[in-house]
Amino acid sequence: MCSSAGEPRRRTPPLHRGTQAYRYGTHPDVTDRGAQVRGRRRSTAIAASVAVAAALTLAGAAQAADPAAGLSEAEARAAGAEADVASAQQRVEGARTRYSAARRAAAGPADAARESRAEARQLRAELTARQGEANEEIATLEEQHRQEEEDRERELSSGIGFGLAALVGVAIAVGWRRFRATPGIVALADLDRGRALGLCIGGGLLLLVVGGALGEGGVGGAIGSFALTLGFLLPAALLLARHSVRVADGRAKPVLGADRLPDWTAVGIAALFAVLALAGFGAALSAESPETDFVPDELRAEAEALSTGPDARLLEQAEAEAEAAEERAAQPLARRGATRSALRRARRQLSRAEGRLATAEADERRFSRRLAAQQQREEQAAQREAEQAARETEEQEEEDSFASGCDPNYTGCVPPYPPDVNCPDVDETVTVIGSDPHGLDADGDLVACE
Repeated sequence: MCSSAGEPRRRTPPLHRGTQAYRYGTHPDVTDRGAQVRGRRRSTAIAASVAVAAALTLAGAAQAADPAAGLSEAEARAAGAEADVASAQQRVEGARTRYSAARRAAAGPADAARESRAEARQLRAELTARQGEANEEIATLEEQHRQEEEDRERELSSGIGFGLAALVGVAIAVGWRRFRATPGIVALADLDRGRALGLCIGGGLLLLVVGGALGEGGVGGAIGSFALTLGFLLPAALLLARHSVRVADGRAKPVLGADRLPDWTAVGIAALFAVLALAGFGAALSAESPETDFVPDELRAEAEALSTGPDARLLEQAEAEAEAAEERAAQPLARRGATRSALRRARRQLSRAEGRLATAEADERRFSRRLAAQQQREEQAAQREAEQAARETEEQEEEDSFASGCDPNYTGCVPPYPPDVNCPDVDETVTVIGSDPHGLDADGDLVACE
């Protein structure tokens, strides 16, 4: 490479085998040398391809120029292909025989392995179905048990809350006079009827809302049941106490026509609430606890059918038998697969041999047609040459006859045609050997002028 003016010429540093440029071929010397080697290899490959193509072209030209040689070569290839086909057919027959034997030998173990595996699968499917049904039934029993526990807790909490509220009613009934004298009742009595009703009913509704929000189980359920019962009890007690105070002060008229009720009324109401309290506590105490062992042992065994128990051992035994049967069938099946592959290879070889035979026979027919055409052309050329020679001979004979004054179509001497002559003009009997231009042979027996 030439450098520009005023610029020093740069030289490629020497190449050392230890350098990275030498190892990876990035040095210019290595790159140029590799390009040269690749160019020589490419040229050699191109030359070899051209030589092969030229050899094939020359062989084809030689066969085209000499159909007999091409026919001989095609017949030789056909004979070789026929031998290959016969050999391949024998190999196919042998491979088919071996495959049939291997298939028969593998049929029994394969069927046994298939049946064993099918039985193991069927047993596993049955155990799985039974286990699923058992698990579903256990889940149903667990849900029932949970519902029973919730019902018991609800019954217990409701009974306790109702009993406590009834005790509050007992306390109010027993201490009715003190309850009337409480500041709350006095203040409530000073209110008008509407405000008093609103306050009592609003408080009762608030207790109902609180009791409903606390739930139905446990301590919260008991408090909620207590609040719900008080939501009905306290408004009635407050309104009755307000009315009693207002009647005692003369600000209201008695409902039953008496200023005060008999003393046994409070005792009776207290007894009633006491009975209700006892009923509530009794209901709470009589709430039956659900059974702890609510899942039968048989059902648990069904749920663990795939892991423990006789069914699991039976499944393990069936799967072990299936694996043993598959191991026994492995070698016959492998032999069957090998013989089947060998049969396929033999059939492919037969197909290729038949293809070569078909190609050779096609070449044979083609060269036969070419040879027949060449022979026909040669025969036609020979026939044309013979006809040409005959014509030349006839012309020579005619020339000789005309030179002698006799027509060559007759034996003897008949003057040439034209002019036309008749038998009186001929001095002898003649034989027609040509076309009889003078019409001397009237009867057509080739003898004229007898």
